[in-house]
Amino acid sequence: MKSNKEQLQSRGFVTDDDLLVYNTLNESQLIESKEPQKRTIGIKLLSKYNKEEYIPLFCKLLEKENKLYTKIALCDALIEYKEKSVPFLLPLVGTIGNNQHKKIEIIDLDKKSYPLPRDIIARILIRIGPKVFPEIKEIIKLNKNHNQITELIDVVGHISWNFNDTSLENILIEFYNKNKEHEFMVWKIIRAFQSFNSQKVIDILENTIKTNKNDVIVAEAKRSIKRIKERK
Repeated sequence: MKSNKEQLQSRGFVTDDDLLVYNTLNESQLIESKEPQKRTIGIKLLSKYNKEEYIPLFCKLLEKENKLYTKIALCDALIEYKEKSVPFLLPLVGTIGNNQHKKIEIIDLDKKSYPLPRDIIARILIRIGPKVFPEIKEIIKLNKNHNQITELIDVVGHISWNFNDTSLENILIEFYNKNKEHEFMVWKIIRAFQSFNSQKVIDILENTIKTNKNDVIVAEAKRSIKRIKERK
């Protein structure tokens, strides 16, 4: 069912004409408005200045925003800063909303593209692209915050798939070898391995199929091998 104008506005949707109407108003007052449409307008107007000092503000607003189009405006604004926004985004990975994977699931087995992460910050990082890899690499190497790393593995897998960038393959393999007892982490990495095509990765996937006792992980390993072969 198509949404009417009032329904769209209640979710923060705006048009270019709306931006013109509010162009002379104070952006700070707009982003603090109780009306989602005005918050979206404030964000879009502020983002035009492209000032780095707004990155923490946009991140803070994203943490509490619950209207669809206003959240999209915030994501778009942060993506425009590219790698400059990454240090502010990484601490928020896996902390906004409750839509992230919490357990191993039989999903996406028929997908031919790389599954899109559920975490909103992960999605922003993916749209920034390989420029996020240096800082993600250091977080994975530290091996401290597993909740954060599980989402970042999705980011690595997705970017590697879409940009054909395999620069973090060895980091991912090393992390896998250190966390074989962490079943949820293994599941995430096996999913990410579909984005690589080295013999080392294929060997790990084939060994998983032979030795792992979890049917879901085995199914994911088979799926990853299938995707690798299809891309070759």
